[in-house]
Amino acid sequence: MLAELGHPEREFTDSVPVRPPITEEAELLQLPEGIPVIRQFRVVYSDEARPVEASILIRAATSMS
Repeated sequence: MLAELGHPEREFTDSVPVRPPITEEAELLQLPEGIPVIRQFRVVYSDEARPVEASILIRAATSMS
């Protein structure tokens, strides 16, 4: 879709720290106590390093398959 608007995806960067979940995350993800979460923050860039998309994904650290 972005490419059709003249902004093709050229590259991206990820930040992926692991941390304890906040209460709401633990409840929504139905995590047993002691299971950390991974927070992936991705920025997608188009031509001339222009950011065109950002996303945050949080999931259990045990679901890395």
